[in-house]
Amino acid sequence: MQMPGMLDWFGWCTWDAFYQDVNPQGIRDGLKSLSLSLSEGGTPARFLIIDDGWQDTTNEFQKAGEPFIEGTQFGARLMSIKENSKFRKTTNDNSSNTPHSLKDFVSDIKSTFGLKYVYVWHALMGYWGGLHPDAPGTKKYNPKLKFPLQSPGNLAHQRDIAMDSMEEYGVETVATGSGGRVSLTRHFQQSLEKSISNNFQDNSIICCMAQSTDSVYNSKTSAITRASDDYYPKNPTTQTLHIAAVAYNSLFFGEIVVPDWDMFYSLHDAAEFHAVARAVGGCGIYVSLMKIWNLNKLTGVLAVFNCQGAGTWPGLENSVQTNDLELAGKISPADIEYLSEISPESWDGEFAVFSFKSGSLSRLSTHEKLNVAFKTLQCDVFTVSPIKVYHQEIQFAPIGLINMYNSGGAVHAVEAIDDSSIPGIRIQGRGEGVFGAYSSSEPKHCSVNTMEAQFHFNREHHFLTVNVPTGTNSWEIAAHY
Repeated sequence: MQMPGMLDWFGWCTWDAFYQDVNPQGIRDGLKSLSLSLSEGGTPARFLIIDDGWQDTTNEFQKAGEPFIEGTQFGARLMSIKENSKFRKTTNDNSSNTPHSLKDFVSDIKSTFGLKYVYVWHALMGYWGGLHPDAPGTKKYNPKLKFPLQSPGNLAHQRDIAMDSMEEYGVETVATGSGGRVSLTRHFQQSLEKSISNNFQDNSIICCMAQSTDSVYNSKTSAITRASDDYYPKNPTTQTLHIAAVAYNSLFFGEIVVPDWDMFYSLHDAAEFHAVARAVGGCGIYVSLMKIWNLNKLTGVLAVFNCQGAGTWPGLENSVQTNDLELAGKISPADIEYLSEISPESWDGEFAVFSFKSGSLSRLSTHEKLNVAFKTLQCDVFTVSPIKVYHQEIQFAPIGLINMYNSGGAVHAVEAIDDSSIPGIRIQGRGEGVFGAYSSSEPKHCSVNTMEAQFHFNREHHFLTVNVPTGTNSWEIAAHY
């Protein structure tokens, strides 16, 4: 199964920023704000999801001037496979903000903001209410409004018509929602995947409403599938539920696909809660006491969450999470499965355990435990690194960039320096910030990319930190003893 390239990049989805009022200028402003915040610790988006609101649709259940009735939005039908007038300049449109076409708009924002991937959302049936029977593109099929019973040939043809047009816009992929059920699901899923294969080389599709058993078992090549309900930023009762649900669902989904955790707000009461979960979840990131673990090349990572309130029914919009009692528990290196896969041959069963929240470093044996306690929506990330012996006397374990949630993800390799009269250790990695490691003794000097570097050594906890200069993409740290 091919992994889409967007999994390696940070992205932005337009949904909770605009809902169906998404527009070109709003997208430009959003991408610009992400880019401008880089110097303030932010990250520019490298992939974009243009969510619901870009398609040419009509809704006979919503009349101009009449009050909105909840649920009528799902009666809207697709009029054409072209973009709507917000993304396409019409004859009477003299606005300088309206692009000539979706293709021109995608090309413009890619070059302006350095986007690598642009996704667009659409429903599997075209739109929530399907296709409009009087639309020019559907008339030749002699459409009738009735319960669907279509031939596999027509299903495949419908998919290719839509996907061919997406490729013309310069779009790399689509994110699909509003899926069907039972006997039709296999035909729809297989036709969709065949069309994706024909039109997009990167297998770039997010199945964002495909949690049903028939969808999962009929998915053969789709790599990414949503493992939760939508993210609801305005409902306080769903924040813990969201993380708990994805974590449990990923036990099954993670064996078949890359679980998608949906978007989240980076400015929100539960922002860190969501960010930590995605940092260790192995998923794409686009802006009760529970443990989630994962493995890096050389370290394990263990995240702990207080998800009290996850059992609250999300339909109770007015319910407020009042249970803020502190939960206490214990974490241990043994909580991380397959930890032996990253443990070196000279490993003696001891680990260095770093807490992102407190910045503390502990030394634990495999089954030794560390006490933790959190209130609702609080969490912490622990980097667990096997301690290895170098030069017969130096005990060393890399932690990684300690200013990052998943610190160990920055480290690529560690080896002894044997080409010098002074014993040393060489660490290779990426990213800027502060590198941390457990070291049984204090180095005489350290360097970053052969340049002398400042370092600090805490004798009590054997905690070595080395400053990696700003702007450094990849580095080689040498610690000489």
